Amino acid sequence: MIKFKSVAHPYARAIHEFAIYHNTLDSWQNMLHHMVYISKNINIKKIISSMSFFQQLSGFFIAVCGKKIDKYGKNFIKILVEKRRLILLESIYLEFIFLRNIHENITHVTIISAYTLDANQLNYIQKILEERLSKNIHIKCKINSDLINGFIIKFDDTVINLSVRHQLKNLLHFLQH
Repeated sequence: MIKFKSVAHPYARAIHEFAIYHNTLDSWQNMLHHMVYISKNINIKKIISSMSFFQQLSGFFIAVCGKKIDKYGKNFIKILVEKRRLILLESIYLEFIFLRNIHENITHVTIISAYTLDANQLNYIQKILEERLSKNIHIKCKINSDLINGFIIKFDDTVINLSVRHQLKNLLHFLQH
């Protein structure tokens, strides 16, 4: 996967810069997402693997994508097929999202809680994180009742564990030593 990422990065960077210049970040994200969705279909994969001519393959893939891609998206597919790198679509999409998040100063945060947090609690956590990190925060919530109470915040390589289970483990460790 690391090899895919390093090969996919220049493509994603080129698309990202092109999209910024033409103010089409949303459009490119939607097109790439659609291309990845199409490329993951098992029936499409079988058909693509049976095709041997580049023009036939790019024409088929463009036709399947339909009106959800513009002329620049079609050119992108032709280049990927010609370079035999259609397999990189998902990696290119993920790199594009990564570059877009950096450009827009967005950090995705996952909050794992023992129960569903209400809107006020989420807004408060979001506000604090935005102030501390100086970034726009997008929150994704998950429920894990094993936490007993409290929550865990994860973003980038950081984990902030504010769960009761974690506090009880620390207390147990403290009492044993």
